[in-house]
Amino acid sequence: MANLEVGSKFVFLRVSEVSLADARGANAKIIVCEESSGFASVSNVSERKTKCGTITNTDTPTRTVNVSGVAAGDLGANNVSLQQLYKWQDANTLLYFVYKNDVSGTIDAGEVSYKEGTLRISSVSETADLGEGVLTFDAEMAVTGTVSFDVPA
Repeated sequence: MANLEVGSKFVFLRVSEVSLADARGANAKIIVCEESSGFASVSNVSERKTKCGTITNTDTPTRTVNVSGVAAGDLGANNVSLQQLYKWQDANTLLYFVYKNDVSGTIDAGEVSYKEGTLRISSVSETADLGEGVLTFDAEMAVTGTVSFDVPA
């Protein structure tokens, strides 16, 4: 059996202010003109040497979602603008998110990458670089609470 990879163009971050069900469905909002995105999960590891041996512990993971893209206007109803990211950050808005792969050939939605939970916008930055010719942005979101890695039935 051949291994199939998921193209990055099939992986999306979907968000909703309303509910996780909205983030999973047709009411989900997608960040406009995303160029790249990522999900990181990091735990600190501590070791303590004892007469019984070495005891190793890890703490609860800290999780973040990052997106980069090109700022755009005249957006569709389900697009999130750069301005909206700033507004959500300013209001400390709790957002529901789903980060998953869409269907790609014979690969099912969420088969390779699936995460859902809640997050808040922790940083937003923009750059107007003459060499690039467009306004670009980066945003980082802090995941709050529990993350599910299971695709809902």
